[in-house]
Amino acid sequence: MIDMVRILFEHLSAQQKYFAAAFFCGALLLGFLFVQLCFFAYEKLSGKQGNRWLKAILTILLACGFSASGFFGWLSRTVKADETAREALISTEAVLVHPTEYGYFFDGWGTYAAMIFYGEEGVEEEAYAPLLSQCAVQGIDCFLIRMPYHRPYLKVNAADEIVQRYDYGSWYMAAHGSGAQSAAEYANAHSSQLAGMILFGAYPEVKLNDGLRLIAVYAQRDGLFDYDGYEKAKQSFPEKTREAMITGANHSGFGAYEKPEMDHEALISSSLQQRLAAQMVRMALMGAD
Repeated sequence: MIDMVRILFEHLSAQQKYFAAAFFCGALLLGFLFVQLCFFAYEKLSGKQGNRWLKAILTILLACGFSASGFFGWLSRTVKADETAREALISTEAVLVHPTEYGYFFDGWGTYAAMIFYGEEGVEEEAYAPLLSQCAVQGIDCFLIRMPYHRPYLKVNAADEIVQRYDYGSWYMAAHGSGAQSAAEYANAHSSQLAGMILFGAYPEVKLNDGLRLIAVYAQRDGLFDYDGYEKAKQSFPEKTREAMITGANHSGFGAYEKPEMDHEALISSSLQQRLAAQMVRMALMGAD
């Protein structure tokens, strides 16, 4: 639990850390006022003086309790997958979907290439079922990993179990949005076992190890994508990089969930965006050295 809190704190933005500190101070004040009120009532009714040390201890305990409840309330916030995603979890003639202890396995006709997928932070993993089903239709088997509290950085090495259990000629780490950084961390640490990375609406903020390929598929109208940062990061992309932009697409269209406020309206449907993304990945893999 302590390690989880430490990792979460490390991944908070400066604004989120400021909010967390302010929230704890507010919880401390609320705990103090509540304890003072209780002891005031006790002293009035009993005529006895309350213990100051007990007051201090109860105040701290209440503040920690309020903070913990707020923390886990924030941690449990999840963007839910929509009905389209639920439908994509049903097996078809083209793709067999296997629920597993780690998430889901999308088994298509392909037998050589496979990708292990880390989703966007805070988004229910099932939201990516339509995209991964389309990738499986294109011959790329997919492993969707269910993460603790839907945050990939809490279990970066979740892909270990998959790589060890299944036998494919070419493994790729894949991710959407903020999940890319955890996927990149894993890819760099296990570059000898992987062929590269496949990213949707994201790019690695760290330099990938030599030998890893990068397939970057992004959307023209992505309101959460840092296009300037992407252009700067391209200077350190691997030599074997394939890029593809989907015209009219947005960030949330790679999944099946409600569009965030910051995202732009898409000019194409999510289903078309996902199908195009899968086709672009297949074409990039076919052209891989």
